[in-house]
Amino acid sequence: AKNPLLQNEKALLKWVNEKLDWNLLSEFADEIKSDIIDELKAIGCDTAKSVLELKTEELARRTKLSEEVIEEVRSILQSEFED
Repeated sequence: AKNPLLQNEKALLKWVNEKLDWNLLSEFADEIKSDIIDELKAIGCDTAKSVLELKTEELARRTKLSEEVIEEVRSILQSEFED
């Protein structure tokens, strides 16, 4: 018989990993314009975590986005994880 505790642990680990990986940027399409999301994905930032790990200046340098737009995006992403 399968150990229910072990299964719960696997489910918990999966949930934790998903939270650590954070949300895909596409999940923010209602708050962030698709062209901005596309611009970030083009440089390999396809999760909220990947955007937040880079400095605003770095994101501005690697994309066609202004620092002002990036700051706005970062604030939207950060607010999602302050629960």
